[in-house]
Amino acid sequence: MHAGWRIGERVRCTCAPWLGHWNVLSSLWGVVMDFLFLALRRSLPLVWAVLLGGVLLLEYTVAAPADAAQPTPPPQATPRPIRVQFEETVSVAPGGSAIFERGTVERAPTYGRVSAVNRAPYAARIGFTHGDLRFAVAPGLIAQVLSPRPGTSPAVQCASPADEPHVMSCTLPIHPFHTVVFTAVASLPVHPLEAALDLGEVRPCIPEAGTFACDSVRLALWQGEPDAWAVRGVGDSEERFREIIVLRARAGDPATIAAIAQVLGLPYLKITRFRFVGVDVGQSDEFVEVTNLGGGTQSLTRWALWSPERGTVFLGRGLPLAPGASCRVGWSEQPGAWCGPLNAPVTDVWPDAGGRLVFMLTDLGLVADDVWYSAGPESEPPPPNLRLVPSLR
Repeated sequence: MHAGWRIGERVRCTCAPWLGHWNVLSSLWGVVMDFLFLALRRSLPLVWAVLLGGVLLLEYTVAAPADAAQPTPPPQATPRPIRVQFEETVSVAPGGSAIFERGTVERAPTYGRVSAVNRAPYAARIGFTHGDLRFAVAPGLIAQVLSPRPGTSPAVQCASPADEPHVMSCTLPIHPFHTVVFTAVASLPVHPLEAALDLGEVRPCIPEAGTFACDSVRLALWQGEPDAWAVRGVGDSEERFREIIVLRARAGDPATIAAIAQVLGLPYLKITRFRFVGVDVGQSDEFVEVTNLGGGTQSLTRWALWSPERGTVFLGRGLPLAPGASCRVGWSEQPGAWCGPLNAPVTDVWPDAGGRLVFMLTDLGLVADDVWYSAGPESEPPPPNLRLVPSLR
């Protein structure tokens, strides 16, 4: 369940992908962080720890065995359009489309070509008969029209039967070409749901791997209680402070790691805010906010957002993200800095009840952030995963 970056682990690292090689990447953080911890424990000057780590890095990377990179999810290709004749009905996969054309026997000679696109994350049945375009998903879902927007094309009239919200029928005027984009959602939210990364001054205790909460001993150590550290032979206040930093960094505390990355002048990318339930048609107002918490600029070229539950990869613009800067990726332009649009075949890409969100460098399979979220406060994952924004619950 634990997400994010682990100091000293060479299988999940978020530092400086411009170094260009997995072993160099992971070795840099593993070695430098180990020597940072050594400096903290032995009160060595920080600069000496970094220099010593850099010198030994050369030998370490040559001798280090190759690690198995994280699997890279391939971008999901948009299905090829299905070409059929008028008065036929076909099954269209998520992200697919159907193109209805006149056959050799011209039953409707006044229509040219009608394209219907399925942007729903569900399969749909689409048919075109006598000027009526019908889109149907499984019962229990709610069919919607993304384009043309209501009011933008008065001649195109779309509506769902009162007892069949999973069906959408559009009456099309006679015209050589039509394109209608459909989608579907599981429900109609009345307010958005967002989750965010906790970067507050009071750091929440990160439990050990495989557990959902800190036990009393770990919590006491995390909070720096003198008696708890005295049991481990740490009595001096300065030494206790250093051990607390080591504990939190090795646990993957984003605030602690961000402070270290800022000292080293290296980028540190994290997902800091995430709208997984939107209120626009097709929940197309969902977005993901990425922030560079480190001390070096990072280009977003070849970075991707991945929804494992929906199996879709989204690519943003390759913009440089300066230290402390944030940008958002979404279907529509977001307030503030905008990384770019989602390159995805479907809308409503993030499961509403909860799930997993991965931020990664596609060509190296390098995972920068791997977080869980939940719509239910009682089922929220432990830190450092994303937590519901209270004002939007």
